[in-house]
Amino acid sequence: MKKREKYPGASPYKDRHGKRRWRYRSRGFTAELGSDYGSDEFEQRYQDAVNGQKSKSSDGAGASRTKAGTLDDLVTHFYKLHFPTIGENTRADYRSVIEPLRLKHGKKRVAHMKIRHVMAIKAEMHETPMQANKMLKRLSQMMDLAVKMEWVEANPVVGVDKYATTSEGYHSWDEGEIARFYEVHPLGSPAHICMTLML
Repeated sequence: MKKREKYPGASPYKDRHGKRRWRYRSRGFTAELGSDYGSDEFEQRYQDAVNGQKSKSSDGAGASRTKAGTLDDLVTHFYKLHFPTIGENTRADYRSVIEPLRLKHGKKRVAHMKIRHVMAIKAEMHETPMQANKMLKRLSQMMDLAVKMEWVEANPVVGVDKYATTSEGYHSWDEGEIARFYEVHPLGSPAHICMTLML
């Protein structure tokens, strides 16, 4: 009973071969959690399910396992420790940056990551500088966690400069646009008064 309380929404069942497996169900959403209860992969599948996503990995024959000390492992720890403190929309934003990184570099050991590796990852994203900067921010957060867990001595993202991004700013209304605004909002209306004060 205590095991079930650890993973709300998770319940066991037997597949057609009689093997005990686990499934997550919540508000019509269903996701398979695998058979290795409490493993790193199970934890990752559960976190994916809680966030409304089905894990791409499988626990069938030959399936890959999350190895301790890899970026996969670090992401799993990061999700478990950080995601409960942020909202669902923010989680989705984090995943949009972290998952592509994880897909490409997840099997690599965190302890082997150097500044040159971070710079190479950044360079691969040079066509999308703002996304690259977001990646650096999330990777730095994860590497800070790696330092706290004593996987590495220092954060290799520190010191890697972000891409300089420019913005054209907000469009300033011209006289014609202001005149049209006044046509829609007559004299005495709150919008008219606000516009006049602002001008």
